[in-house]
Amino acid sequence: MDDIAGARPAPPDDLQALNAEIERTRAELGETVEALAARADVKARAQDKANQIAGRAQDKANEIAGRAQDKANEIAGRLTGTFGQVKEKAAAMDRRVPMAAGFTAMVLVGWLIVRRRRR
Repeated sequence: MDDIAGARPAPPDDLQALNAEIERTRAELGETVEALAARADVKARAQDKANQIAGRAQDKANEIAGRAQDKANEIAGRLTGTFGQVKEKAAAMDRRVPMAAGFTAMVLVGWLIVRRRRR
C-alpha cells in the first residue's frame, strides 16, 4: 500500500509483530505531530527570536558600557595629571608674582630717589 512517504512493507503476519508495528507507527506519528505543532506555534517562535535579539542587544550594550567606562577612566586619569600640572604652575606663579611686584617696587623707589637727587 502506498502513502506519502512511499511504499510500505507488507504488514506482519503474527499479532505481536503487528502490535509492535502499530506502537512504532504511533511513536513516529507523535514525534511528527510535536514537530509540526512546534513549527505552527508562531507566537512561541516569535518570542524565542525576540529573546535571542534582546540577549544580543544586552550583550552589545554591556560591551559598549564597558568601553565607555574604560574611556572615562582614561580621561579622568589624564585630567588628574593635567590638574596636577596646572596646580604646580599656579603655585609657581604665586611665588613669582610677589617677587615681581617687589622688584618693580624697588625699581620705582630707586628711580624716585635718583630723580629727587637730580633736582
